[in-house]
Amino acid sequence: MVSETKATNFPKPFFEFLSRITSNGVPALPNYLFEFELNRLVFTNFSTLKEMTDIRRKMIITCFILVRALLYTNILRVYEVNPSYNSKPNVKTMLLTMGSIISVMIRDYLRLNMHMVPNNQVHLPVELKAKARGAYKAEDVPTFNIPKTKKGEDPEWIEGLFSKEMMPSVFEDQSQKPA
Repeated sequence: MVSETKATNFPKPFFEFLSRITSNGVPALPNYLFEFELNRLVFTNFSTLKEMTDIRRKMIITCFILVRALLYTNILRVYEVNPSYNSKPNVKTMLLTMGSIISVMIRDYLRLNMHMVPNNQVHLPVELKAKARGAYKAEDVPTFNIPKTKKGEDPEWIEGLFSKEMMPSVFEDQSQKPA
């Protein structure tokens, strides 16, 4: 499959879209980027993107492909495409867990490589400030009483996922523990 994946297999509008949302001099799409992304971008006095470095472009593309397309649409909502999963609650729990692990890994990587830009829109009048989309909702999954984001943290891009703290067996540092 990977060997057959070539740029010619993707429609030209796909690349044009990615280029548009990651270019200097264009406004951020209203209600499209997550607050996580907006907090890491730099804006001109006209509310267009500037200083779109390679890592900023990769952040937006990562959120588009991995979070929106793969994680939300193809993992967390697969039971909408295949209704036979609806009768199997363990499948939904497994997908929620997998989605949570993937989300934590992406967020940790991006936080490590993309720091917030403090007050990045403070110079803009309210009507020109880029508006973030709300979080997706991991709907129709078992209820686990998952806590909301704490004040001062990046808002979630998908509400209802397990946090890193809720999965210590996956994410705690095992290097200091005796064998």
